[in-house]
Amino acid sequence: MAALPTFLPVSEAARKYGLDEAHLRRLIERGKIRAGVVAGEMVVSEDEVRVEAIEQKGLRKEDLPKY
Repeated sequence: MAALPTFLPVSEAARKYGLDEAHLRRLIERGKIRAGVVAGEMVVSEDEVRVEAIEQKGLRKEDLPKY
């Protein structure tokens, strides 16, 4: 059975992955990161934010926080 994707509030995703919140919002507007609204708060796909952080910072997956 496939796992459901994890979504985080934009502000939490930005903080967790060291990205600028405005940058994430621009990516959402361009359709590069999936987003939705839950209980009036915008949330983003954690997997897609993680990939963006890797690409933007030239990091390896091993350098990012583990869950």
